[in-house]
Amino acid sequence: MSRLTLQDILQIEGVMPRQPRVLGVLRDGIEISGVSIDSRTIKPGEMFFAIKGERFDGHSFLQDVINKGCKSVVVSLDWELPSSSEWDEVIILYVPDTTRALGDLAAIHRKKFDIPIVAVTGTNGKTTTKEMIFSVLSQRHRVVKSQGNYNNQYGVPLTLFQLTGDTEIAVVELGASYPGDIAQLCGIALPTHGIITNIGKGHIEFFKTEDEIVHTKTALLHAIKDRGAGFINGDDPRLKPLAEQFDNVRTFGLGAGVNFRGENPVMQPDGGFVFTINYEGRRKTCPYERMRIRLSVPGRNNMYNALAAAAVGLNFGLDETAIREGLESFTSFSQRMEMTKWNGVTIINDSYNANPDSMVAALELLMEFSSTGKRFAVLGDMLELGAISKKEHESIGRKAAALSVDRLITVGRDAQFISESAREEGLRASEHVDDHHKAAMLLRMELQPGDVMLIKGSRGSTMEKVLEYLYQK
Repeated sequence: MSRLTLQDILQIEGVMPRQPRVLGVLRDGIEISGVSIDSRTIKPGEMFFAIKGERFDGHSFLQDVINKGCKSVVVSLDWELPSSSEWDEVIILYVPDTTRALGDLAAIHRKKFDIPIVAVTGTNGKTTTKEMIFSVLSQRHRVVKSQGNYNNQYGVPLTLFQLTGDTEIAVVELGASYPGDIAQLCGIALPTHGIITNIGKGHIEFFKTEDEIVHTKTALLHAIKDRGAGFINGDDPRLKPLAEQFDNVRTFGLGAGVNFRGENPVMQPDGGFVFTINYEGRRKTCPYERMRIRLSVPGRNNMYNALAAAAVGLNFGLDETAIREGLESFTSFSQRMEMTKWNGVTIINDSYNANPDSMVAALELLMEFSSTGKRFAVLGDMLELGAISKKEHESIGRKAAALSVDRLITVGRDAQFISESAREEGLRASEHVDDHHKAAMLLRMELQPGDVMLIKGSRGSTMEKVLEYLYQK
């Protein structure tokens, strides 16, 4: 990252340096080479922000970071300075809120760079879409992206601190767990372009209604209104009307009337799709153009993610070759529609996360997938659904029965409602077990070569443990 200066640090709202030595030391030329909120990975020269989180308080690890060579820390106003002399050499900055200070400094750093910032939000597909956009844009540009799902009030600032003078474009994922989150993150990242993948019921426990989710997510479009272009899922009825409200917003999807349309999809043996992208051409003599894409990542939903990435690539002037190379070279990553084999069984590992919409999409993929044997669905809890949790889990059970899944095994507190409702709908091969180990033991006895198994649940359900037990010798 570019070095942080005294002027940057003193712009943090409410900052109170430990006078007078701190300012003197900073003026003497000491620079901050980076920012960290993790005492385990901090490097000498980085500034440590002592974040008060839900499970940990960074102030408890301040001595650890000093022992590792850290010479600058940002702490809360109520933190008491140790009497040890080793602290005499540490730059200490007091702030009212260390999390807000982290965002303030990231915004200050971001303003140094006159580059496009592409922000991605939505209920499902954020991370995959972000990764596809990165893969496309990287064919022609030097791009910085959010690592993993660094999409909250900590992850977004840490992404922005990676910007350097060599960066041409940044792709940043924005997540929302509470009302107003996206607007707050946009105030830090200052995006010029925005993508909304879809609107669903994820995290609805912390929202009053789905309309509140729509309002929170669409804050991204307001943030880019006077800067660049927005791209939204035109097949999502909650998003489609927004295309008429913003002059700079265009649509992607599989249905009619969108600006970037996926057509003639053909599912391949590996679950990926070959399809055509129909889009508005750049030449007056050719108002519409087409490109044929072959995705190796499984799932119909990934066509939407690819359409969004293609739309962004075209917006930045990439040609068909670059877009095709970016999308066709993209592969699944850990626990997100990850395809593996075990004893002749095809395993669709989508255990990273789950909500009602993504669960339905995963079950549909399972049933579309080419198989010479049976189709198993091993499902865990969908978390953060609040008062509608029981109803939504029951709905997944009915969906599994309607799709005629061959075998359904559930694990988790609310996942039992999936198996119960499936049995009520006539799916007799439906069973709930107490833990991951029992699920794995059932699978060991029942799985046969040629079968296909889907495993899915929310992150807190840790459904990957089923596979860990299954693989044990």
